Amino acid sequence: MEEQTKVICLDEVDSTNQYLKEHAENLPDGCVVTALHQTAGKGRLGKQWHDREGKSLLASWLYKNLTVEQMTLLPFLSGISVRQALEEMGFTSIFLKWPNDVVAFKDGEFFKIAGILCESRIMAEQTFGICGIGINLMQTKEEFEQQGLLYAGSLKSIWGREASKDQLLKNLSICLGDNLERLKQNPQEILTRYSACCITLGREVKIESGNESFLAKAVSVSSQGELICQTENGQQKVRAGEVSVRGLLGYIK
Repeated sequence: MEEQTKVICLDEVDSTNQYLKEHAENLPDGCVVTALHQTAGKGRLGKQWHDREGKSLLASWLYKNLTVEQMTLLPFLSGISVRQALEEMGFTSIFLKWPNDVVAFKDGEFFKIAGILCESRIMAEQTFGICGIGINLMQTKEEFEQQGLLYAGSLKSIWGREASKDQLLKNLSICLGDNLERLKQNPQEILTRYSACCITLGREVKIESGNESFLAKAVSVSSQGELICQTENGQQKVRAGEVSVRGLLGYIK
């Protein structure tokens, strides 16, 4: 991690994203806050992120003065960065599920090992993005089953080994920073890299919105981060904040 990067380490917090939202004005660009445990961790569509103290990497990064386009693509940039950071540490067979799940392939199944929640805020005349990342490190298969999380996995349950939390945090900060610079230079590169490892694309999916659902084939991701799907009535764009996308027979397949 670069020397000038400010790291805030907490034992417990309601949410690392929430901490940055409350303190962003007084924190430097690129600052990261990490915690051993979150009491109110947040996931997408208002869901709660559950963790057991010390068994996950829980961290959020603050990026200031992003454009609307850059903030739109921040979740995809984050997914690429998580995959890249883990692969550099020898964890392979990692893919991305639209819009913000990081999954590992093992024994013919995909298991979610990390989640991403990016949020944006405007304060006075300054805009900033917050990139929250949670990675399962040490949970066992039995722990996930006890919580009813049949499609969840960790580095330990998938690969049989753990990772240095400090090293992973360092790798992530570097990957996020490097990819953010690439995003500023060439947004299309980020979309292309994301699409190349997104297992949602090319699959038949079930899209759920409230009490309604429909079947479609996921075709591509737009420059606005929408999932472009082919339905019986033509192409339809769906936005991450409005729908849940699953496989026809489960989490992915």
